[in-house]
Amino acid sequence: MKRVKITYLGAILLIIGCGDNSPSIHKWKGIVEDTGNYAYVIRNPPKTQSGLVSLIISYIKNDKDTPLDFLEGEHSIYFYQESNVTPIDGDRPKASWWEQPMTDPAITYSEIDEYKIASARYLKNKQMFRVFLRGEYWRFCAVRDNSIVDIHDDGRIDPLCD
Repeated sequence: MKRVKITYLGAILLIIGCGDNSPSIHKWKGIVEDTGNYAYVIRNPPKTQSGLVSLIISYIKNDKDTPLDFLEGEHSIYFYQESNVTPIDGDRPKASWWEQPMTDPAITYSEIDEYKIASARYLKNKQMFRVFLRGEYWRFCAVRDNSIVDIHDDGRIDPLCD
């Protein structure tokens, strides 16, 4: 009888512990009203520059709900890493009293800039996507002296550090 209970317990723990850890992008409504731009949250972002750029471009090109004005070059899309202040489900949390500045005007929402990992813009006149890398993806190497990556409509991509 003990062996059966241990087997069931092991199976349940295995199912609970084996969540999907693959990278995924989710639309986030928590910031659109504030900026007029679009925001997405990335769960489990890839560790490499090339992985992040590929994930973003694949999502933008394949998502049927990509905003038309983005593809017209009118707005940017910001990508944030999932966190407690950039949740996939839910609104952007309000700033607490200890986050308020002493002399500046009061802030309404918790600061999220440290979770921004990339932004993207489509340059219609140049027919290319431009991705601006930030945070841990902002790396320089022999082939890259800035954090701006151009992805041309013909598939060419600027060299990356990895």
